[in-house]
Amino acid sequence: MLCSPQAAKSDWVPRELDTFLQNSPSDKILLVLTDGELAWDSTAEDCDWNRTSAFPRLTKKIFAEEPLWIDLRKAKTAEKLDTGNPEFKDAVARMSSAMRQIPLDTPIGQDVREHKKAMRLLWSGRAVLSVLLIVAVVLGLYARRQWVTAEAGRLAAQADLIRGEGPTMLSQSALLAIESMRLEPSVGNDSALRAALSLMPGAPVSTFRFNGGVAALAFCPDGRSVAAGINDKTVRIFEAEGGKEAARLEFQDWVNAIAQS
Repeated sequence: MLCSPQAAKSDWVPRELDTFLQNSPSDKILLVLTDGELAWDSTAEDCDWNRTSAFPRLTKKIFAEEPLWIDLRKAKTAEKLDTGNPEFKDAVARMSSAMRQIPLDTPIGQDVREHKKAMRLLWSGRAVLSVLLIVAVVLGLYARRQWVTAEAGRLAAQADLIRGEGPTMLSQSALLAIESMRLEPSVGNDSALRAALSLMPGAPVSTFRFNGGVAALAFCPDGRSVAAGINDKTVRIFEAEGGKEAARLEFQDWVNAIAQS
């Protein structure tokens, strides 16, 4: 029975109590105080009607001793009202033990066991997800490694293929072989690079002097000139034999990559 001043003033609550007591004893009534006051007068063996406002005053006494009642008035103002609230959990346990006629520690023990079971399931789920994540990462890394190996092999094979197409393709063959070695150093990729370099014409030995750091450098495929990107925002073309500067280009910023055809 939910007890409050509104319930005490209701015409229907006494009728409900009367109907209930026709078939059940009064000790089967569980009072839940939601508002107002409940007080027991042990001398009169009845409610203390000077203080009680949440229970209707009946024409006869129905309780031989103080009835079991639970105070849930704080539930109206509690910010968090769930099974994590200690007072609410205790009230639920007391109501459950009374209605089921079991000791109070039984529902509390059941709650503890259910909580432990839930935590085990939670940690098991986290463990499974962690394992799946590790497997996914390992498979991803393996797939990446396989792709790198395949890509490096493809570049080395392409370098071997175009190497025999004439002197003009030797530089491109070497660049492809260099990229294959960058992706994955291996005996096969190293062989492709050495084969390309062995066929390239050797440039005459010359000394080049720059008034600044060199950010990029590229030989012309015919070996006649060298292009250098200097950190003074210029690109200079030098004759490979003797190192004489043949041309100079000015840019808005440093040139960090150069290729000659």
